[in-house]
Amino acid sequence: MKRTLLHFILILFVSKIVAQTPKIISGPMNGYAEHRECLIWVQTKCTKKIKIKYAVENEEKIKSEWVKNIKNGDKCEAVITKCIIDNLLPGKTYKYSIELDDKEIKFDYPLKFITRDLWEWRTSAPNFSFIAGSCNYINDSIFDRPGEPYGQGTTIFQKMAENPAKTMIWLGDNVYLREADYSSEFGIKYRYQHTRKQKDLQKLLATKNNYAIWDDHDFGPNNSCKVFDLKNISLETYKDYWGNKYYGHDGIGTYSKFQISDGEFFMLDNRYFRDADELPDSLYNKSQLGQVQLDWFLQSILTSQATFKFVVMGGQFLNFNTDQESYQFFKKEREYILNFIQNNKIDGVVFITGDRHHTEVLKFEPLLSDTLNHFEKLTNNSKKKKKEKKEKEEKSTEEEDVISTKKKTVLYEVTCSPLSSKGSNVLKTSEANNPQRIKQTLVVEPNYCQFSVSGGKNNRNLLIKCFDSKNELKWEFTIRQDELKWD
Repeated sequence: MKRTLLHFILILFVSKIVAQTPKIISGPMNGYAEHRECLIWVQTKCTKKIKIKYAVENEEKIKSEWVKNIKNGDKCEAVITKCIIDNLLPGKTYKYSIELDDKEIKFDYPLKFITRDLWEWRTSAPNFSFIAGSCNYINDSIFDRPGEPYGQGTTIFQKMAENPAKTMIWLGDNVYLREADYSSEFGIKYRYQHTRKQKDLQKLLATKNNYAIWDDHDFGPNNSCKVFDLKNISLETYKDYWGNKYYGHDGIGTYSKFQISDGEFFMLDNRYFRDADELPDSLYNKSQLGQVQLDWFLQSILTSQATFKFVVMGGQFLNFNTDQESYQFFKKEREYILNFIQNNKIDGVVFITGDRHHTEVLKFEPLLSDTLNHFEKLTNNSKKKKKEKKEKEEKSTEEEDVISTKKKTVLYEVTCSPLSSKGSNVLKTSEANNPQRIKQTLVVEPNYCQFSVSGGKNNRNLLIKCFDSKNELKWEFTIRQDELKWD
């Protein structure tokens, strides 16, 4: 009897020690990186102190350290820590290590972060690359809908971690809130933690600088908008789990911008301020972005000096041939944005979007003085095309000469999806033959996209490659800098 009692007490004692051993639940994740500082994100449990030691790669000794004592660490709760490492040197690769309660945590891959290059007024813009994708569904059978699992596996993230690009851009639906999740604060936080801790994600998070936007499934219910009851809980949870430099004005909304070399990224929030899709588009003020964000975006892109201006948002923008949720439900605001770009002759604009569970490159070729109604006619059925052609032929020679002198530019949209969820049924719809789509760029299986910018001044090119979950190349397409220039 005594031996049994002692054995039981010993088990309890060992169990308590194991339960209170400091550990990392998920991360570390590299967030934003600037010239002199960067952010490292990590979620730990049973930790009272976290220490990061770091130095420029290939230097023998650890030069600096960052330390934080964690409140309530003795309660053995999960805690998110955002470590802002500053006083760094531009354009350097730093190695680092993580200690929890003075014990170093070992990883199967090296921990590194890279600061932003200081090239302006010194050299030509450095070449750079980044990868992107959307729609990350991690199966959780207790809460998933009955039937075939929606998630298609997570090995794609292992392949993405091997890609040489230094930056990963998450294009929304990075987390899929279920019905049992978005009805409570606990559910929302549970889903974010469940997704983030998946093993195959960890190396990707630790070896790239990660930036994110959100879409409806990170935010709330399917196709949700600003009337979602728990949108402020979703916003705070989203901000907890990502490492962007800032979020909206005074923390309201998720929009932000950042730069890599001569590329600037405008990360738009298409949910927090969004009017309901069901509202008639005839309303003069129906908006997806909200007035404050719209004003911020237009003035930001107008004053940008970047060669490539990447407009990043959750849903499709330039697709005039879909009946799915997109800017088709916000035609007035889309027209206003496109007219602003055209009238101000803003060069280098490329849209990058997710959401659709398929990947494609769409092309938009407006005339500077034309309206979007003209473009919609061009992308309509063949009967309308013939009618328009006939009308054009009836114009006077003088009018034709005026039109021919106007320079055409091109706007492209790259939609990249899904990462790990099921693909769309687009091949069974009228969109299968979307006239805007660049041929051979439609992919409906799990995939991700790589974007690479290279070339000399005034001759920069954007090479886009699409890879499947085995890292096999599906297609590649090049956008030239001069295609995106106005007169």
